[in-house]
Amino acid sequence: MLSRRSLLLTAALIPLAFAGPKKPPRKPDIQFLKVSTSRQEGAITYEGDLRVTGEKPVAGLILHIEFLDTEGILLTQQKIETTEDTLAPGVEKHFA
Repeated sequence: MLSRRSLLLTAALIPLAFAGPKKPPRKPDIQFLKVSTSRQEGAITYEGDLRVTGEKPVAGLILHIEFLDTEGILLTQQKIETTEDTLAPGVEKHFA
């Protein structure tokens, strides 16, 4: 009969036996080169430049931006369609 200590050790090692090698973190497909924020007539607007850094083209890119206060409470959110075109790897695009 297994002792309590042996049983606990076995139970702790079982998940490790089934865990595969960790995958390296995926590199981002988009890099923001410049982003600026301004407030005009009570609305917060965003403008900037981005670059496609992935290996595949990106189609229909939509940016979802959330603006939070210091306590993490959502103040506003916006969706910005950067383009309807497909952006090839290495392409830089301005958004507003």
